[in-house]
Amino acid sequence: MVHWMSRKYEISRATAYLQLRAERGLGQDECLGSCPKLGPVYIKGLRDFTGQELEQLCASRTFSFAALKKQLCLHILKYVPCYSRHNAYALCDPLRRVAVLRRMDGQPWIDDQKAKNAPGSNSKIPIGVHEIGSFVDVMLCEGGPDYLRLVSLLHESDLDTDILPLMMSSAMPRIDPRVINGFANKRVRICAQNDESGIAAAQMWQNQLETVGATTDIWVPPRIQLPDGEFTKDLDDLFWKLDPDIRSKLREVHELIILDIRLFPAHGLLKRG
Repeated sequence: MVHWMSRKYEISRATAYLQLRAERGLGQDECLGSCPKLGPVYIKGLRDFTGQELEQLCASRTFSFAALKKQLCLHILKYVPCYSRHNAYALCDPLRRVAVLRRMDGQPWIDDQKAKNAPGSNSKIPIGVHEIGSFVDVMLCEGGPDYLRLVSLLHESDLDTDILPLMMSSAMPRIDPRVINGFANKRVRICAQNDESGIAAAQMWQNQLETVGATTDIWVPPRIQLPDGEFTKDLDDLFWKLDPDIRSKLREVHELIILDIRLFPAHGLLKRG
């Protein structure tokens, strides 16, 4: 279609491509090298973490202080004092298109939600995607704790310059079509949450990514019963709630960041370890 429009209207293929995107409501394509417009997200009081505040966040779930300080604090991870009457941390897209806030004390917001999108957020934008042009290998997860855990693990495995961690703010939205072409020819592992909505979201993202030529698979954490009777369901659960001796024996943990192993043809949903 691009070639046909270019010939018929005597325009360049790039112009024909942009015209087709506009006609179908897809917006600009950030992969063409044009600088994306800044989004509308604004958070009053947003600032950098102090060392003590970052230590508090890391201690709450044994995240890596060095990883968060090195990889996230410059552009993505920020501190927000007194947001809706509570101190919070924000995971932000540097282009102000999306920001997700969680309370520093780990408690839910007043509406019982663990995470709150800042007003104006486009939840279809993966946080961290602004760097995708510099990486071939990508890991995509859902939610703040899994993202901070993934950043920590990649740092501790000396893979933080080889694999780009990305985060979708929830299981609901599809990836924004304006950034989807950035995944073309990438190797992407999707770290799903092991529940019905998490698996459905992972499969939806996989289908999207494969339309642009990405090589994808889905990693599903095992469901292990905890002392309180609940089960692990996501990446962070394995490192925050699970006994280290049990975790060390899990094949899924050892294979998590070995991207040449293809995982998950979708059986295994809700299986118990």
